[in-house]
Amino acid sequence: MAQYKCISCGKVIESDNPCACDVCGYNMFEMPYNRSDILRGEISKFLLALRLTKDEPIPVSYYRTVLKIQDGKDIEETVQKEKDDKRFPSIAEIQKYVCSAEKIEVFCERLERSLEQINKHIHTPYKQNYKGDTSVSADKIETFDTTLNNALQKLDINVEPAEVVLPEIKLDYNETPDSVLINYADELLSLLDDLVIKVKKFIKQNNIYGTAYQKKHSTETKLKENEGWPDLFERIIKDVKTALNKNYVVDIFSDGSDELDDMLKTVWKGTGILLNAPVLSAKHSYLIGSTVADELSFGEAFVNFGHSR
Repeated sequence: MAQYKCISCGKVIESDNPCACDVCGYNMFEMPYNRSDILRGEISKFLLALRLTKDEPIPVSYYRTVLKIQDGKDIEETVQKEKDDKRFPSIAEIQKYVCSAEKIEVFCERLERSLEQINKHIHTPYKQNYKGDTSVSADKIETFDTTLNNALQKLDINVEPAEVVLPEIKLDYNETPDSVLINYADELLSLLDDLVIKVKKFIKQNNIYGTAYQKKHSTETKLKENEGWPDLFERIIKDVKTALNKNYVVDIFSDGSDELDDMLKTVWKGTGILLNAPVLSAKHSYLIGSTVADELSFGEAFVNFGHSR
């Protein structure tokens, strides 16, 4: 067992591992050691940790401004990109809306209308230009500057750190239908339309008017190992075709809810992948100062801007 001494108050203990002082909370180091060397080493590690690397997430939020007329005056309103990203309802919101119908006829109408809107959504390109807000990064740098200045004063180092100037960032954001996945989506949508028609006929023929349709089925289908989105689409399409070809018969001991449940489970699984898969492919093009970058080169371009000043 080694002896460890607190770098601050000097307390000595025996321990098998490096630890913190239970008196003042500072680190304890194995004896013997040179206190000056330890302090310099700790300060160096602290300063190195302040360096910005290209792999470090850059806290930037994106927004756009729109003009609105209020009381006869033009008012500039800020719209965050996060809000635009949610411009179309999530699959959870759609399912909640459809399944909240109090009548089965209304349920079917809502389901059909939702599939129509999803079809329109995934075929509609989307484009917006945003400005980057680096205020969070600026606040973080200001905190680091204060800490750094205090450390330099303690070491009697008279150096005035240069003021950090963050670049102006612009984002050109585009969503377009993926050239491969859109074909799978179209096939799946067509099959789902047929399956919904089959559900309606099944309900009418068997006089099913309970609330089994309100059950919220899972809308998630996970990718298997070594499986891509086209593979998953093919798997779901196969399930929908199986449901379409299956002959659902209600016997005298059943109310038809199990058969209806089986079909709706497939409907929701198919609807879920339409919104969970990247059918609309997103492309980010950044302008950082005067440098154009994409998602992969954004961090490097941001860091290089700082080094060039």
